Amino acid sequence: MVDVLPLPRGITGFIQQGEKLPWVDAPDFKRVCYEAARSMGARVVRVDSADGKVDRNYHAAEVQIDAKRILVLCNAHYPWLALVESSAKVELGSPIFDLGWEDVPAMTQALEAFSEFRVLDVMYLESVPEPQVLQHLWEGEVKQIRLWKPRNIGEIIFNPWD
Repeated sequence: MVDVLPLPRGITGFIQQGEKLPWVDAPDFKRVCYEAARSMGARVVRVDSADGKVDRNYHAAEVQIDAKRILVLCNAHYPWLALVESSAKVELGSPIFDLGWEDVPAMTQALEAFSEFRVLDVMYLESVPEPQVLQHLWEGEVKQIRLWKPRNIGEIIFNPWD
């Protein structure tokens, strides 16, 4: 059984008018990715910020670990990370969004060692969004979830919804 971690209000990138969303600074995410990669002898290939974009709610970095490439996604509003197969369809700014979540223990340890960022595991990301997980979201976020029909919690936390 997967531990239930309720989603915080605004994690989808949608919020009630007049409220302000928290923001994870892209330079902080980039720094953590470079430090983590360096500590494990890996290399950052690219970093793409969500700053100024309305068609997605995450920053992304591609990291080369030996012969394997991993995408590190960072929710733009909370310091929550996910690791994704680099071969997954992640077309930034597009509703085509087919993620292959990955657990990479060495990368998780390196990312969490340099920051307050939390790397979410595959079991949680692939979990069906039960009501107790959605309990803190506001009505507008729940409407977006009904509209976009994410298959799992990961697709709510890291989404290309506009």
